[in-house]
Amino acid sequence: MHDRRPGVCRAYRCAWLGGAFDEADRPDHLGAVLDLVPRGTVIHLVVRQARPDALAGSPRLQSIVERHREAMPVELRDVEDVLDGDRPVRVLLPGGVEHLVEGEQLTVLREGRVVEQRRAPWLERWVRRIARAIGGARLRRWPDHARRMAELGLPAGADAALAEEPEGPDDPARGA
Repeated sequence: MHDRRPGVCRAYRCAWLGGAFDEADRPDHLGAVLDLVPRGTVIHLVVRQARPDALAGSPRLQSIVERHREAMPVELRDVEDVLDGDRPVRVLLPGGVEHLVEGEQLTVLREGRVVEQRRAPWLERWVRRIARAIGGARLRRWPDHARRMAELGLPAGADAALAEEPEGPDDPARGA
């Protein structure tokens, strides 16, 4: 089955498989897939939670997020947002600052209190729309996507990486 996945899925390696985290930080142990993703000139830690309470339920994941938050933005996402770009995204920043992005709306929080609400700038809105259109077109080129996700027992938008359980440090895909 895995040989028939699109090339981008076959080539995908989360940060754990890339050796950026410890053995205890396997995605199936944390309840989330961790990625280091460039956004312009800044690297973000992207945390795709397998369930909405993954961060709250994992002291280890909380520790990773807090440690990295001081060095880089940490995006908290769920696996459903792969196909739905309008799902809310939390971006945790140093000093207790948090950005909540919902569609084209941005809410800035400091220590849990709302300090600003605004609409994203027009250029950012257009770039986002174009990126979503391109991503949707790529996904539609793989017609059996929804059926295969159902076979894996995942929601239609779930990240297939969560369905795979790497073998561990001796797994050749990990490159150990």
